Amino acid sequence: MSRVDFPLVFARVEIEKIIMIKGNLNVFTFAECALALFCCVLIMCYFPAKPPKPPSISAHTQRGDFISGAFKLARYAEDLFTCQK
Repeated sequence: MSRVDFPLVFARVEIEKIIMIKGNLNVFTFAECALALFCCVLIMCYFPAKPPKPPSISAHTQRGDFISGAFKLARYAEDLFTCQK
């Protein structure tokens, strides 16, 4: 190998390293995505839509409609003054 061939060999080795690193990064990215998806599926399967017991007594009661409650509040002026303070 002559002195002139050395940069060409060095460049070829560097290009091969870059291609190998790119491939490894792709594998790492897909593996990380698969792990995150697997964890997401486990969490979705583990937690139900509603808890078996309500977290508090007020969570067990039926909620009223917001719009009808706002209209009832607007009917009474003294309640409006209480809300402003």
